[in-house]
Amino acid sequence: MNRSRHMVARQARAFAANGYAVVVPDLAGTGDSPAELAEASWAAWREEILHLVAEVRAAGYSKVVLWGLRLGCLLAVEVAALVEKPLAGLLLWQPLQSGRQQMAQFLRLAAAGAMLAGDKASSATLRAELDAGGGVDIAGYHLSAALYRGICGAQLGQSLPSSTAVALLEVLPDSERGLGAASRKQVEDWASQGINVQAACVGGESFWATQELGFADPLLARSVEEVRRIAPSPSAATVVEPRRLSISRCSRDGALRAVSWDCGGDHLVGMLHEAGVSADSDIGVVIAVGGPQYRVGSHRQFFRLASALAEAGVPALRFDYRGMGDAEGELGGFLTIAPDIDSAVSALQRECPRVCRVVLWGLCDAATAVLAYAPGDERVAGLVVANPWVYSPGNAARVRVKSYYLRRLTSGDFWRKLVAGRLKPGSSLKEFGQTLFAAVGQGGGAKGRDKASAQQPDDSGARAGSAGEMGPDLVANVADAADRLAVPLLLVLSGRDFTAQEFEQALGRDRALARAFERRNVRTERLPAADHTFSQPPVRARVEALSCEFLQAMGGAER
Repeated sequence: MNRSRHMVARQARAFAANGYAVVVPDLAGTGDSPAELAEASWAAWREEILHLVAEVRAAGYSKVVLWGLRLGCLLAVEVAALVEKPLAGLLLWQPLQSGRQQMAQFLRLAAAGAMLAGDKASSATLRAELDAGGGVDIAGYHLSAALYRGICGAQLGQSLPSSTAVALLEVLPDSERGLGAASRKQVEDWASQGINVQAACVGGESFWATQELGFADPLLARSVEEVRRIAPSPSAATVVEPRRLSISRCSRDGALRAVSWDCGGDHLVGMLHEAGVSADSDIGVVIAVGGPQYRVGSHRQFFRLASALAEAGVPALRFDYRGMGDAEGELGGFLTIAPDIDSAVSALQRECPRVCRVVLWGLCDAATAVLAYAPGDERVAGLVVANPWVYSPGNAARVRVKSYYLRRLTSGDFWRKLVAGRLKPGSSLKEFGQTLFAAVGQGGGAKGRDKASAQQPDDSGARAGSAGEMGPDLVANVADAADRLAVPLLLVLSGRDFTAQEFEQALGRDRALARAFERRNVRTERLPAADHTFSQPPVRARVEALSCEFLQAMGGAER
């Protein structure tokens, strides 16, 4: 959902514009849910959806369609088979055939992460641990044995009530290729049971898996058509304002609530954490997320961070800027989000009137954006920037040569694979040569900076000192912004992250950048074991503690 939320939100708005009310739940341990994933189980998720269907019907909506994505399709099918009164239908996006398929992919991810960390854990080892009743941590998520077993037992191929219509949609760059063989067989099985099933392949990107935000506009239009077929006559009472999102019951104890506001005519959404915050607190935090994420972040890192800050006595707002997550508008890139940051600061002060000092917290490209924005806003009293983005092709190539290729050449596993014939030395040498050429040929420092490094359009209409005025030379502009910054700054750098390593390399090559971050108002913390998103629990806890200590030094957090 971290990568898919923008597509889900766009589809929900399209349904609402066509007269359908839409509920997008965060199941226990996911999204903005107050529970932990370690507490979740497949059976409990199923019960949550059954309960939600009952609530929706009690609210007067007689025709209910369950809409699932990937693994969620299996959950939707199970609920459709169990619900007392048959559903109107199912809308299935890119369904998996079994939960075991999802878990195999997840464990491969864990094994790859362990290998990069120097651990020899394999998918088989992790599977054995789960089968024995233990839990494993994968990319910041704790997978319990109960949840693992429940997911592994889930199957798409279940019998459904004959009155439940099904729409199965797959996304491919070339929609002419048609459905996959497994989906075709499942469609035939349901049709043989008398199910009214329609299936299609539409063009688009694999938005649930792409490195950057992916889009599949034909999927949105086709989904509206299919829901009209399944439930063709929404009553006037179900029509809701299609441009506004309502988020309710965010927290059982009132510690978390939804906040919404406008920015440039688009509707933005944020979550405000305020448990433990005193009424007279004069300092607050705005968290700007980076990369292809929404306000929750990878392994819910921003949910956890905001909760930790609030518990220390500081209100924290994390939000979706335009084009991301649940926010409206089009994504312009991190160099265009100055107005979004400005509006979020205003939203925090509106919700917490005593807040007169605001600390901005950013990761990756959002760290670069808040750095550029801060000097132009007198309300900003401090910054926490983690692994700032100063990308250029030449610097990135140098980091890859040093951090990846040299490590491989000193790895016994690499040489064993080479001797065993499991590597292609010709293609590996070609790739290495291309990377080395880029590393040597691009130059660096003040004389040879890459002018295409920003990777984002400029926004000449932004305020002075904002991210919008940052030019294509990110290193020079980050140095200039940090040099003009008069407020305290905490810089956090991960030891096992290419983005942080590229920043470190820029510090060594660019004297202006080094001077800017050697000033007395800057505190630098290096975390050798950390990856880009601080996914290991001890490292994540350390980042939260550092953030709280930084605020406490400013007089805004309790010990």
